[in-house]
Amino acid sequence: MRRPAWVLLIALLPAAACRPDRSKVRIGIAVEPGWYPAVRLAQAELQDLPIEWIADSTRNVQVAASALDYAEWLVAQRVALVVGHSGSRGSVAASTVYAPHGIVQVAPVATTRKLTSSGGRAFGLVPDDSVEGAYIVAFLDSALHARRVAILYHQDEFGIGIRDGVVGELNRRQIAVVDERYFTPEGATGPSVDVSVLLAAAMRSAPDVIVLGARIAETRDVAAYLRKHSLKIPVVCSDGSYVLPPDLKNRNLSDLEGFYIVRFWSPGRDSTATEFAEKFRRRFGYVPDQSEAFTYDAVKLVGAAVRAGARSPADFSRALGATGLTGSSYVGVGGTYRFINGRPREIRAEMAVVRGGALHSVSGTGPS
Repeated sequence: MRRPAWVLLIALLPAAACRPDRSKVRIGIAVEPGWYPAVRLAQAELQDLPIEWIADSTRNVQVAASALDYAEWLVAQRVALVVGHSGSRGSVAASTVYAPHGIVQVAPVATTRKLTSSGGRAFGLVPDDSVEGAYIVAFLDSALHARRVAILYHQDEFGIGIRDGVVGELNRRQIAVVDERYFTPEGATGPSVDVSVLLAAAMRSAPDVIVLGARIAETRDVAAYLRKHSLKIPVVCSDGSYVLPPDLKNRNLSDLEGFYIVRFWSPGRDSTATEFAEKFRRRFGYVPDQSEAFTYDAVKLVGAAVRAGARSPADFSRALGATGLTGSSYVGVGGTYRFINGRPREIRAEMAVVRGGALHSVSGTGPS
């Protein structure tokens, strides 16, 4: 099968990395292969800057063990900053390699509090899991009037963070958690947990809503089980269910009809988002989701720091940390970035529902 030209180009980059151009700052890219179209779209607009991009699109950067290997490779390439990793689990694992070397991370969609809690060298472009958890529960309470909640989540940095954020707010509002079950961590070895077994056990507790801290594959498994057994129960998903495979067929969400999903960006949110989505669709043939939008913003945000003079890890840490505080805010397709403790204070959550195979906004008034 012929691989896309952008995959071939990126796969050649490690060879070029053996001959560093010392007049340029070295920036690592550590995202899923499907997110590289957003990277290339942003890079095309930064060609005038003295940046050498270091990447290998063939390597897994999300599963913990391979994320560590990739992080060590980027350290050896003497990068000053890394855009990545793709999600919470890979980002936290890689941070243990980057932090001792002072390398800065800009993670597009990692929600875990663990990434930015140490301060100074890691930046997330979306709110953390405590904010998302509180937003989910506010919706359960005010819109669905739920009193009995079952929670299913990945037993990793992403899922546990969502679980903790949700449970903390449920306790505050005195809403009962009647059941908790977890999926195996992404990339874990050994037998996987059967979703049907988890759900059969959870439903015996008679919840009136299910909360998922899951990724899209497990979300689809949950939907299939509920359809098969003709079970009608609201399902509210974290943003992990809105990180979609990079093709038109897999972006059809008809199998999740009626599911609620938190997202931090939508193609129709405003004119900037619509323009970006249309530009992306014309070039790659499908509408982007939030992972592509925030990946694009991450690369452009780094470019803005380079344009302002950042060259070293310390420069990038100061420039990004000052964004919106002592320095100018950065306006991207995901919103306006003003960082507080490594998180943007103005990127807002939105609850959407799947209707006719696509997400439609229910509410955009979540916490920032």
